[in-house]
Formats: sequence, structure tokens, C-alpha cells
Amino acid sequence: MNLITKYLRKLRNNYSMLSLLVAYGVFLVILNRTLLKTHRPHVDIFQKSSYWSGIERKSAKSIAEYIKNHPPTISVNVWIEDIDQIDFIIVVQVHHSLPNLRRLIASFEDARDIGRTLLVFSHFYYKKNMEEAVRNITFTKTMQIFYPFNDHVCRNSFPGPNNHYCRFTLGCSDFVSGLRNASLSQNKHFWWWTLNFVYEQLQMKNKYVHKLMLLEDDDVVTADFLIVTDLLSELCYEVEEERCVLSLGNALDFKAESSKAIKAPFQVLKFTTGLVFNKLIYDKIKLETDTICRYDDYDWKNTLQVALIDVPAFSISSPRAVKGDEYDLYWSRNIKYLFPFQLEVERNESATVAEKNGYWSDMRDVNLCLLMHNITALYRYFEVLSPFNATK
Repeated sequence: MNLITKYLRKLRNNYSMLSLLVAYGVFLVILNRTLLKTHRPHVDIFQKSSYWSGIERKSAKSIAEYIKNHPPTISVNVWIEDIDQIDFIIVVQVHHSLPNLRRLIASFEDARDIGRTLLVFSHFYYKKNMEEAVRNITFTKTMQIFYPFNDHVCRNSFPGPNNHYCRFTLGCSDFVSGLRNASLSQNKHFWWWTLNFVYEQLQMKNKYVHKLMLLEDDDVVTADFLIVTDLLSELCYEVEEERCVLSLGNALDFKAESSKAIKAPFQVLKFTTGLVFNKLIYDKIKLETDTICRYDDYDWKNTLQVALIDVPAFSISSPRAVKGDEYDLYWSRNIKYLFPFQLEVERNESATVAEKNGYWSDMRDVNLCLLMHNITALYRYFEVLSPFNATK
């Protein structure tokens, strides 16, 4: 009897162990399938549905090839692993003017402390002479990225110019004047893609050290623009502990001799270019993705001011980032006023919100914008059509 009891007890213990092993095996299978599922497109963004990106399948194949053939390029003197050693990243949105781009690059070269920066040039479309102009930069580190949804790739199809307008409730119809303008809508897409691509590709984790500045290729910066940015950052840290936005370009009356920092709610800041913020603010922008993508305004500047309505801002009374003709008009005769030792603070607490410009109510623009919230995930949809291999 004792032998039988011992045998049954041993059998039960072995059965329990076997059950545990089976259960563990089932768990691994489920986990593996779940992980694989997260790395596959689970909806068809090229098929008309509530998830529809607006991109036609034939255009999607061209976009996939463009992504594969135009990976990010990085100058030989920088590696992704070294990004944490860089405290200032300047992102330039490049459109079409080579003379403007060369002038901006020349102003960078004349700027004090430019060697501490990484210059990221985001090209709306690929042009060899503009890519070479950036590749020839030797005074600091550079990176080039290429927007794949541009009008050259998407000829006569969304998000480029096309003859349709699509509503969420009524579907698509023939083009209606005044509701969508591809050249305007593309400005917001290009900005949103650039911002998210840079942060994802560079994998910037430090919330405070990295400052990111947004510029356009027709801008010019003064020789002290980094010094003034540091002064504004110090004021921001004293008051808001880095939880604010800075601007080196604004639409205020130009007074070169004035060295004032203007503190105001971000929504009243009449900035034109030279917006500066850190990872902490970017994380807040990402949380407002739904607002950014659904706000009916093609102008990303107005949209951002609505999304960050409760964020304080510091700007400079005499802009350090201006358009080329403005530089000739103002700064070329006032170089002696550059490099201030300190900035006086002036407050402007009046709050106004800019009126909507419209041209952003097409469901395709909204959905594509929402998909650009995560560039890595978005690109996986195109992997199905053509292999994508980002290279360093």
C-alpha cells in the first residue's frame, strides 16, 4: 500500500511539473505571436477605411522605394551613439533654393561655438547639388534626411496635388476650391514628419541637455545666435526649470540696440522662425498629437501655439534668426550690437489665439498626420511593399 501511495505521489508531482512546462510553452507561443503582431501592419492604411492614409497603393510602392533609396546620411565625424555628447541640434527644412541654402550655411560657419552643434538638413525632395552643399560642410557635424511623401514621388496623388477632397462622413468627391491646397498642406506634413523623424532616429533621451532649433533654408543667423540662445535658456531655467519655448525670430519691431528678453504665453508669441525647445517640450507636443492633427489650420506655427497654449515662452527683441533680406536691412548695419552680456526681461501677459487658416479638413491629411506620430511604425507599412533598411 505504501508503495502504491508513493508511486501515485511521484506521478502527481511529475504531472504538475509537466503541466507547468506545457503552460510555460503556451505562454511563450502567445508572447511570440503578440510581439510579432506588434511588428506587422494590422490595418491596411492604403485601403479606404477609417484608417485610410489617403495614399494610393501605386504611390505607396514609389514611396517605399524612395525610403529605401534615400536613407539618412551622416557626416563621417559623428555617430548616432555620440548624440548624447551634443547639446544643440539645429534642424533646417530645405525646400528648393540653393543660393538661400548656401547663404544659411555661410552664416552657420561664421557663428561662434558652431562646432558644438549637429546640423540636421531635412530635404523636401532630393536634389544632388543641395545634398552636395551640405556634404561639403566641414566646420561641424551634419546629418541629412529626406521626406518621402514629397510632390515628386506623389505626382498627381495624395499628399501631393490631386483632384479629390475627402470628408470623414461624406467620403471623397471631386476637388472643391478653398478646402485643400496641397502646397499648403504639405508644409504641415513636412514639419511634423521632420520633427518626429529627428527625435526617433537620433533616439534623444536626455530631457534637458538637448536643445533643438527649427529653421528654414531661407533663414540667416547672426554670429551670436547660439550665445543669445544660451542667455534665453538661463532665464527660462531660472523661472520655469526648462519647461518653456524659446524663439530667436519674431515679428516685433526691430531694435538692434535693445537686448531684451520678452516673456509671454506661447500663444501670443509672433515668431517667424528659430523656435527652440528640449525633449521635455517635445514629449508634451507628442501628447498633443490629436490636437495638432485635427486642428483645421495648415500653418504648423499656429497649430503648435494651440497645442502648447499653457507653455511660457522667451523671445529676443532683436531677432537672431531672420530671412535673408531682413538681415541685409537690419543686421548688416548693426553688427556692433551683437554679443550682449545679459538680457533684460520684459513681460507680455496678454493672451490671444490666432484665427484658423483652414485648408486642413481633408480626412486624408488628418489620418496621415496621425500616422506620422510614430515614424518607425508608419514605415513598417511600406516594408510590405519594399524592403526598408536605414543606414548610418
